[in-house]
Amino acid sequence: MKRFIVIIAVIFGIGSISAQETYLLKDLYIPQVLDENPGYSIPYQLHIGFPALSRVQAGFNLPIHYGNMMNIQDNVLDKIKKNNHIRFGIHEELITFGFRIQKKTYISVSSSVKIDGNLNIKEGFFDFLINGNGDYEGKSLNFFDKSMLNVNAYGEIGIGINREESAKFSWGVKAKYLFGIANAYTKNANIDLYSLEDFDAIGVNYTLDAYMASGSDVNIVNPDSLTAMDIVNGFKHPQGHGAAIDLGFRYRINKIFEIDASVTDLGFIHWNNVAKYKIEDGKFEFSGVGLPADSSKSNMSVGEYLGSFFDSLSSDIQDKLDTCITKGSSYNKMITTKLSIGGYIWASKNDRFGLNFNARIFNGKFIPSGSISYHRNCGKNFDFTIGNTFKNNSWLNPGLGFSLKLGVFNLYAMVDYINSFYVDRTKNLNVVVGINFVSGRKYSIRRSDKSSGKLKPSFK
Repeated sequence: MKRFIVIIAVIFGIGSISAQETYLLKDLYIPQVLDENPGYSIPYQLHIGFPALSRVQAGFNLPIHYGNMMNIQDNVLDKIKKNNHIRFGIHEELITFGFRIQKKTYISVSSSVKIDGNLNIKEGFFDFLINGNGDYEGKSLNFFDKSMLNVNAYGEIGIGINREESAKFSWGVKAKYLFGIANAYTKNANIDLYSLEDFDAIGVNYTLDAYMASGSDVNIVNPDSLTAMDIVNGFKHPQGHGAAIDLGFRYRINKIFEIDASVTDLGFIHWNNVAKYKIEDGKFEFSGVGLPADSSKSNMSVGEYLGSFFDSLSSDIQDKLDTCITKGSSYNKMITTKLSIGGYIWASKNDRFGLNFNARIFNGKFIPSGSISYHRNCGKNFDFTIGNTFKNNSWLNPGLGFSLKLGVFNLYAMVDYINSFYVDRTKNLNVVVGINFVSGRKYSIRRSDKSSGKLKPSFK
């Protein structure tokens, strides 16, 4: 039963979460742009990523920010939608290297661990936290629905090819084997709250039909619990097997305009070793906490009451989960697929402006977003980008990143997006850092023979 505690931890302890989506990373001259679009060209003869440090990524996306939660006011409900998604994940690159064959072909190999997921909280949950249950005698508040939770933890091993057909056009493809570490999802999950007569107690009706595939007690919501041994065991004894593919291209229309498009992580995992958890017609009543006779404290604070309520509800569900576990059938699950369509306007050979439409397809849902950016190349050793990402819960999410080459070392860091520089107002944040060993190429697609289109030497 302990392996399923992840679902309860997500519902009642939404804290340590992170996001693996990026929007500005492909602007930089780093090997990791091949993860974003395998059709991009990179200015290297070869690269080797620093083991486990070539790409480390973390962040979070929330429907409301920390200040809203700590200082709840009536107008917070204006920010709440019918469905409020918390999307989370992590991308940890373990091994990566690549090398150029002749002038036009680049081969890359990588191995990564990815965690992503979605928690959907209904508006009734926030209504209860803010307004209580005073207006709901004989009515109900819906906290969650059937799409409450979907979480994936898996590893991938991929090999890619990037081909520069000319100075104008390049394409790439990457094939990946996926091995499952853990997966959890709810096929049906309803939690409805109502007030008993005279408001002397709160009642909860709930049902749960959930599945989890995991070989160990991995808490796939908190990345800190995913140890190196879990990853090794995932290689040795995968809980699922699958495949995915990345596709992409870039085309330089003329001196000013360039377009690109990519589809990454298009694939699925077939999960085995499945545990099924099913609760039908669950009921729970809460009338508060009794006080000892000698207590001078006659009333509970709102925070104490809510804390006691959710602790008691969690304990009740936990007790039922301990007795309802059965063996489930294996199943197929698509991983999160990412789409990107965009391009650049070159103001000069060192300056360009980017505009991109992005989307994620997660658990059958299409999640759009977009970004604008400016990139500057400051010689052969340094380049940077600034931009803004447009998300459905915030239109202003500025970002800043740089890449620095020191001899054979390539260091890069990026705050990909952040909606506010005040901690208590931050609800979107994504940070990416990494270290590579690189060797620059003597030939570049950035210059070409106008008459033949052939590559010419370049020392940029």
